[in-house]
Amino acid sequence: MAISEASKNRWSSKEWKTLTTIQNRWYPHTDIMTITGFMNHDQFIKHVDRYVAYAEDNARIEGN
Repeated sequence: MAISEASKNRWSSKEWKTLTTIQNRWYPHTDIMTITGFMNHDQFIKHVDRYVAYAEDNARIEGN
């Protein structure tokens, strides 16, 4: 299966790096490749924003 330009652009974006950092720290068993693969750009950005909020909450709970 060929990788689309949109996917390549997403995977090299600042938002993708943010999402993978959060996912690796707090949600290591979540398959973000599959989940985000069904999203358009706006949905993806909203998803990243949700995960940023989750990470902030997790950091507060952990006291970091």
